Amino acid sequence: MGQRFSQWYDEALFDRCMDRVETAHMSELRQRLLADVGVDDRLGSALEVLEIGMGSGLNLPHYPSEMRTLHTLTLAPAPSPLAQQKADARGLVLVHHQGDGHVLPFGDDRFDCVVATLILCTVPSQEEFMAEVHRVLRPGGQYIFLDHAWEAEHQQSLPSRLLTPLHRVVARGCKLDRVWTLEPFLKAGFAADAIQVQSDAIPGFSWMVGRNFYGRAVKAKREQVVADTEHTP
Repeated sequence: MGQRFSQWYDEALFDRCMDRVETAHMSELRQRLLADVGVDDRLGSALEVLEIGMGSGLNLPHYPSEMRTLHTLTLAPAPSPLAQQKADARGLVLVHHQGDGHVLPFGDDRFDCVVATLILCTVPSQEEFMAEVHRVLRPGGQYIFLDHAWEAEHQQSLPSRLLTPLHRVVARGCKLDRVWTLEPFLKAGFAADAIQVQSDAIPGFSWMVGRNFYGRAVKAKREQVVADTEHTP
């Protein structure tokens, strides 16, 4: 019963709410991040892309038109109806997997790109999640992210702190008072100079959720790992 209610809540309420509150600013960020995902012009072939926590499919309209297939992973046994509608509208085939982001059901070095937007604020352990992302990425693969957080704990607003317990219940575990840090990326194995991150204010919502942090992290190629190891004193 609990799982059925959770799925009904996500599909009937939460996903529809997320679609309604999506702003032009967020849509622009998604487009900027995803415009070149999924196609390798040098190889002339499609890359394998995994999106974790797809929700209502707000990212789907922003993938390149050349992209034909997307692997998805959520806790549900199938994509949400709203996400499936968006995929069908643009001719994108969803290969869905049910699972937990802390134990991804894939072998090592599986994907060329992993996408997760507004996910780090919800996972119980960012370190475990990022370790799994790094594991399933192929050497040279990219993790593309978009999250909200505060730059520092002392900048958190009082409403954000007060609303966090309730918000975690109604928003799939989302923590409003999270502080941004690269520590989970570094512990997972991403090198500091391989992480590109930008930040900006969230129009209308900064008082509650802080700022957007977005960008990409690249997993080192094997030759880079070997070279770094050889030069380690």
